Amino acid sequence: MIVPKVGDDLEHAKKLSNFILDEFGPEMPIHFLRFHPDYKMMEYPSTPVETLEKHYQIAKDVGLKYVYLGNVPGHKWEHTYCSECNNIVVNRYGFSIREWNLDKTNCCKFCGNKIPIEGKLQEGYKEDRFQFVS
Repeated sequence: MIVPKVGDDLEHAKKLSNFILDEFGPEMPIHFLRFHPDYKMMEYPSTPVETLEKHYQIAKDVGLKYVYLGNVPGHKWEHTYCSECNNIVVNRYGFSIREWNLDKTNCCKFCGNKIPIEGKLQEGYKEDRFQFVS
């Protein structure tokens, strides 16, 4: 969560990204989430999307392959991109998966690159996402 004036320092983003790269490798995902003022933190503004994009770029420049922005539905960096051909392999809108371009072994359908995603997309994932109460 990138909170303006509290946790939006770009040097910290670089340190964190380097730590993740060194300790876990380039395929470890990192998510930079947009803060929205709520409850007891109303004195802070929402995180500017531009700030999140700077954090994203730092992590990519360090060498992390799977960097995401969250709480910004519709942003191009909420998707999973193939680290080889740069096509979208998991297309998202918020918490919804709109497109799954991975084969049965979680390889990119465009170039065959193995994507480090565990598990499979379940049939009926759209219908089963919510349980409605009457």
